[in-house]
Amino acid sequence: MAGGPSSFTACDADGFTFAKGEELVHWFAGPTSETGGERGFCSTCGTYLLFRIPGDPLLYFSSTTLDDETGLRVEAHIFWDSRAPWEQPDGLPTIDGYGDEGLASIYE
Repeated sequence: MAGGPSSFTACDADGFTFAKGEELVHWFAGPTSETGGERGFCSTCGTYLLFRIPGDPLLYFSSTTLDDETGLRVEAHIFWDSRAPWEQPDGLPTIDGYGDEGLASIYE
């Protein structure tokens, strides 16, 4: 196996549109999600693409789905308390779990 932590970004859920393939995304409730969140997977290849939380105005999507340079940069590490042992601090802010104010507070 190879790879690193996943990289997600967020956008206003109401303003999000798919360029193509929306019909291929299948949503599944997280059985142990403390927020009632759902994950969207590609029904063709199984790739984890999206995450949404009921009542949250944001939609979280995998940055690896973006083809072109966006100017996006990592601003913080979430779920730091459950990171892999080989992940080391890099000077960016770290947040345990969803943080005290939820994930939306990161994107304000």
